[in-house]
Amino acid sequence: MGKVRTRKRMDPFAGFDYQKVAKHVDLISWDSYPAWGNDNQTAEELGRNISLIHNCFRSLKHQNFLVMENTPQTEDN
Repeated sequence: MGKVRTRKRMDPFAGFDYQKVAKHVDLISWDSYPAWGNDNQTAEELGRNISLIHNCFRSLKHQNFLVMENTPQTEDN
């Protein structure tokens, strides 16, 4: 079996073409570190945004993907 190529992604960055990079990897993966308890979003808004990001990364290759790292709490706890 050959090696599987992936590129770990973070949140979407303006100017970075994830669709272009997806053509050159075998598997999509990303790190999910939601900023729970922030003053800019309610928990519901943040949950919706994280769900949208999951869906966007899944759609890059129209197949399952991996969450390489995540935390259910804030990063500093």
